[in-house]
Amino acid sequence: MYKNYYIFKRQTDVLSKRITKATLDVCYTSQKDEVVLRLADQPLQIHISIRRDMPYLFLKPEQNIRKVHFKLFPQLTGQVIENIEIRPCNKHVVITTTHYRIHALFYGLAQNIYICGPDDTILDSFKSGRSPGKVITPDEMEEGFSEDCCRILAGKGNKIPVIAFLKYACPAYNKIMQNEILVRSGLAAGSTPGRSVLEEKLIPLLRDFNRELTEGPIYLYRMGETFRITLFKSRWLEEQGFNAEVYTDINKAWPAFAGKTDYAKNYHVLYRQISGVLTKRKQQIEKALQKLSEAQDIEKRKEIADMKGNILLSFKHKVPRGVSRVTLPNIFSEKNEPVEIKLNPGKTTVENAQAYFNKYKNLTERKEVLLLKKAGYTKELQEIKALLEKIDKTIKIDQLKQIRKELIARHLLQESHSAETAQGSNLRFSFKRVILDNRWDVYIGKNARNNDLLTFHFANKWDVWLHAQGVPGSHVVIKKQRKEEIVPKNIIEKAARLAAANSKSKHSGTVPVLYTEARYVNRIRKAPPGTVAVKNENVLFVEPLNMNQI
Repeated sequence: MYKNYYIFKRQTDVLSKRITKATLDVCYTSQKDEVVLRLADQPLQIHISIRRDMPYLFLKPEQNIRKVHFKLFPQLTGQVIENIEIRPCNKHVVITTTHYRIHALFYGLAQNIYICGPDDTILDSFKSGRSPGKVITPDEMEEGFSEDCCRILAGKGNKIPVIAFLKYACPAYNKIMQNEILVRSGLAAGSTPGRSVLEEKLIPLLRDFNRELTEGPIYLYRMGETFRITLFKSRWLEEQGFNAEVYTDINKAWPAFAGKTDYAKNYHVLYRQISGVLTKRKQQIEKALQKLSEAQDIEKRKEIADMKGNILLSFKHKVPRGVSRVTLPNIFSEKNEPVEIKLNPGKTTVENAQAYFNKYKNLTERKEVLLLKKAGYTKELQEIKALLEKIDKTIKIDQLKQIRKELIARHLLQESHSAETAQGSNLRFSFKRVILDNRWDVYIGKNARNNDLLTFHFANKWDVWLHAQGVPGSHVVIKKQRKEEIVPKNIIEKAARLAAANSKSKHSGTVPVLYTEARYVNRIRKAPPGTVAVKNENVLFVEPLNMNQI
């Protein structure tokens, strides 16, 4: 209905009575496809939108212009509105002022707002590149049409389907209006009533219905998040499950419809975006956990790797140089079944064998890394599932926007317009995170500026802070839930190994790592970001824990 001729016709009739003789003050735009004409002698403004999905024309109380806006059409300032009309059967409204004519075309290729002279020659336009030189409207007020855009049908329409008759009789009716006529008449769309039924039942019904379009209240229908606006009480919509809110003023009903429809549309667009991102991440984590689960039997895999290395050494003179794989008998099996072994073509047989021996050399460390990764993915999976449940329960778009900010902070969603800085609870997603003993969250800086953010904006003063001694590297923070908590010694040692692995000494056998409370870490004046001075520190000597082994 909101794209229908009749709602524009009803509005122009209302505006003609309310603002004829009013003076225009300023014209501006603050959002895409909308022009606002503010009145000088009344606290009102006319909103004209040529959006293809939501065209509208309504009068609203004057508002302070808080958004970024651009003034348009300075020649209209001081002009007096002399007439407002709509071209018959067209969504084409003309506002005539003292010296100009404002044409608002809400449809077609020429959809635009034009400022014209008295002869309709275009002087200016809202959208550039769409000016045909002179505004020309196809004359749809053909012979046989009444003022309500319905043909005069005396002696017409015998023995044709009712729906075809409606489309011929009143071509500006939309599907809701056509279905309403069918419901009220009790006629089926495909039925072919005789002339007496048309003249005695259907045509009088159309006359009454058209009168309702010009005189009755306005109905804003809703079913779930779907909205419809009509100029009539619709039995057909009510049978579909819609409920109506009744308005007596079209300038309250139409803005309410536009606002609620846009809100619902924006909500669903945002919901689908967030839901898609969360579902994709959930699948990625589940896949990663499945791979980690398959990698848990490290002892078995080490046994197989050692076996392949020994087989290669046993047949080192029979393996051709430069091949990428070879099949050899398994000398450790009673049946000597063949075993396929992958090779690095650039290495000798002995070097390939040694590679298999070294593959699971640090078995204990690999197990530890596997458990840490599994703990991290498990915690994130819980958080993602909680967010999925949250978006299914929320009905407020502001809550979805907060979740979207969290996804940006998690680097799961890219901010398209501006680089949004993570703040508050979302700041934790700016750093690498490792979970120790399924309880302690350890955060690791990614670079110098990120280190500065971690230490001086995220860490609480009683958190444990760590850094490899004497070399560049990441700041590492063990978060405490409460100030009085004591971090176990083994947790500090594991975090120290992570600090060592994220420093320039990551390839060393043993690395000294400082640790203290974050309150004893201070910036050095005029030094680069991440450069700090430390007091009351302790030192641990640890082996770096490489998290990239699995």
